[in-house]
Amino acid sequence: MEMLFSAAPHLWGRTPEEARDSMELAQQVVPLPHGTKRDLLALVKKMVALERAADGAAAEPQKGEEGRL
Repeated sequence: MEMLFSAAPHLWGRTPEEARDSMELAQQVVPLPHGTKRDLLALVKKMVALERAADGAAAEPQKGEEGRL
């Protein structure tokens, strides 16, 4: 992971800060016990689903607003 991060940090995030945060998160997860990783993965999947649902709801026009400018 560290070699890939050093060679191509842009693969880890859009900004240097985002890339560093992604790398730190990955480093923190690797040593966790398998059961904890499974629980964390389930939590992250739920968070992603909620984020996508919120993004989709924000992109849809509200009832009665379809023809407004």
